[in-house]
Formats: sequence, structure tokens, C-alpha cells
Amino acid sequence: MSATLWVRALLRLRYKRFAVSRRVSQIHEEML
Repeated sequence: MSATLWVRALLRLRYKRFAVSRRVSQIHEEML
């Protein structure tokens, strides 16, 4: 497995986690 693919996958996972956390915070704001 090449290093570039590994880094790309890692960044994709981090971006997904960031998007999910941001969506959850938006839902909490709407609930309040």
C-alpha cells in the first residue's frame, strides 16, 4: 500500500468525523 493512498484515506476519515461532529452540533443547537 502506497503512502499517498494511506494519507488520503486518513484525511478522508478525519474529514468525515469533522462533518459528523459539525452536524451533531447543529442538531443540538436546533434542539435548544
